Amino acid sequence: MTLDTYVVFELDGQPVTGTTREREICEALRVELRDPGSARRDNRRLAKRQLRHFQTPTSVRFSDDARNARTVMEVVAGDRPGLLSVIGWALADCRVRLQNAKIATFGERAEDVFFVTDAGNRPLAPESFDAVRERVVAAIDAANGDT
Repeated sequence: MTLDTYVVFELDGQPVTGTTREREICEALRVELRDPGSARRDNRRLAKRQLRHFQTPTSVRFSDDARNARTVMEVVAGDRPGLLSVIGWALADCRVRLQNAKIATFGERAEDVFFVTDAGNRPLAPESFDAVRERVVAAIDAANGDT
């Protein structure tokens, strides 16, 4: 069983106010949880205008976490709304399972660490690194409109 906790804000970064708005958000979450992936969103429209001025090249590196029987995937990219969603879908497309993550943002730069396994809960095979890297970078670039 997994317990996820989220803090939800409006698109402008302000807290959600009003029970009607809270109900709308809860219902949207229920719909998505019933059918994950049914509504992959085009988050490009959410990118903040001021972040477009910064160019942080996307990089993906892998290392072994033998002690915990998983692979560490480090992603450095320009931060933007929806970045984690884009990475999550790219991992799902590669049948990579996310076990844990450490998310860090420094201004316009996201430096995120993902602890991942294959579908059998084993560390990723080194020969799969290039395919996963290419998929993650392509997904981030596409979301940024860099394709």
